[in-house]
Amino acid sequence: PDDTTPTIGQNSTTDPFARGKQKKKERELHEYLRKQKTLLYVRYLIGIVALASLFAFDWSSSIVLCQCLLLAYFTFGTQSSLIVWAYTRSKEPSDIIEPERTRSGVIWRGFFLSAVLAIVVDSMSMASWFAFPTLIASERPSLPLGLFPVSV
Repeated sequence: PDDTTPTIGQNSTTDPFARGKQKKKERELHEYLRKQKTLLYVRYLIGIVALASLFAFDWSSSIVLCQCLLLAYFTFGTQSSLIVWAYTRSKEPSDIIEPERTRSGVIWRGFFLSAVLAIVVDSMSMASWFAFPTLIASERPSLPLGLFPVSV
């Protein structure tokens, strides 16, 4: 045989070990792309909710500012996790990965703590968002001029 014909060990289509490694790489790449797509959808969803609350509430309200903070935490958390994943996959020494892994952990802890605090604070203030307009609406018929005397 000449030098251009592959032998059994060189041909990746007939070598089961090489095919298994290739399928594993394809499976990992597919899983990574699926996770990235899901994270992108979640980031878009957080952004849409932040924009919707910007239109529903004042721009300086706590709910809008908190949702913007959560969006920033989520964006930086996913970027940091991607860096850690890429360095881990490239088999770099741990002294390069360790600071970024620590930073990623701090960002994700901040995200989850902020999310819990946002849920608690907004659920406590939600009652006043619904009760106060109802109170004003129930008092309106008894006032001859509406809320005009109160505003003067």
